[in-house]
Amino acid sequence: MSAQVLETTKAELKACQDKIAFLTDENKVILQEKAMIQGQFKQLQGSL
Repeated sequence: MSAQVLETTKAELKACQDKIAFLTDENKVILQEKAMIQGQFKQLQGSL
């Protein structure tokens, strides 16, 4: 394997790792919002 291919592969791996970190953070936010909406829905159900 040439040094150029290795460097390209390393750069691609880093980009993938960064994307995974971003999606993990985004998923945490979505799960928090989901929990909040579920709580509001339960409150609404209770008031009906």
